[in-house]
Amino acid sequence: MTWIIYICILLVLIAVFTVVFGALFGRGESLPPFEEQIPDVAAHNDAAIRDGRVDDIRFRTVLRGYRMDEVDRVIGAYEAKVAELTARLERQGSPID
Repeated sequence: MTWIIYICILLVLIAVFTVVFGALFGRGESLPPFEEQIPDVAAHNDAAIRDGRVDDIRFRTVLRGYRMDEVDRVIGAYEAKVAELTARLERQGSPID
């Protein structure tokens, strides 16, 4: 009979701790929306890359981080910019290290 009481106490404690930890640490809600609502993130990032404003690049957040298509687009734009600058240096005859 005592083992039934122990199991009931254990179940009550599990329920209480679940509620307490859920209240303290959250229930796994998704991230809050992006602070600055930029209607066209791609155009904003393209303008930031073109003007050399790396700190102004923004990505929309999703459940597990940033949107990968936006990150890939920015990386591709910077790869193209580096290739363009490398080609320009080669045309000028400057040594590239």
